[in-house]
This record gives sequence, structure tokens and C-alpha cells, in this order.
Amino acid sequence: MEKQVYDLLYDACEAFIPLKIAYRREVLAVTLDWLGRAATCRDQETKFTLVYSTVHCYRRVGLYAIIQALAGSIQMPTKVPAEFVSVFPYFDRALAAIDGVHVPVMVAAEDAE
Repeated sequence: MEKQVYDLLYDACEAFIPLKIAYRREVLAVTLDWLGRAATCRDQETKFTLVYSTVHCYRRVGLYAIIQALAGSIQMPTKVPAEFVSVFPYFDRALAAIDGVHVPVMVAAEDAE
């Protein structure tokens, strides 16, 4: 992710990250790393030199901040497609699959280049 894109996302999420967290930019970095590569908490402990409980906390806080900041841009699916229910019985409990395969991802016409 380019620095300017990260900065824009952080600016949007900043209001939703508690002030008691000293390194607020790190919250977003941990969350994006987790979502982007499905990193384990143990892996992120090493990568960010944080303790397990901090990684876990940052993930929850960061995800909440992203969802709140982008609430107008994210349209959550209302139901699970029937073809997935038989193959993936727990799909309806998934956090999100934003790869465009499981949940259709479409760019608004005005945002497309």
C-alpha cells in the first residue's frame, strides 16, 4: 500500500481509534496486515514486536475503525449465496471475504478511472 493511501485511510479512521492507545497508526498497520495476508497473532507478535494481547486488541480496534470510517462505502451482503451454504456451512459467520470471489466487489462508476 502506498504511503499516501495509508495516510488517507488513517485520517478517515483516526476518530474511531481510542486516544488511550499511544501508537494509533500501528493499530491500522496491524489490522491491514492481518486482513491482507491472514497473518496469525503469533506471526504479528514477531513482525511488529508486540505482545499477543496487544496484537489481538489492535486487530479488533482497527477493524472497528475501518468499518466505521468506511461505513458509507462498504455495503455488507444481506444474505449468504445458496451455493456457498452447502460447501461452506460457516460462511455466514465469516468476518468478511473482500477478495471479490466470495463477496462481489464493485467500484462505483464515479470512482472508476
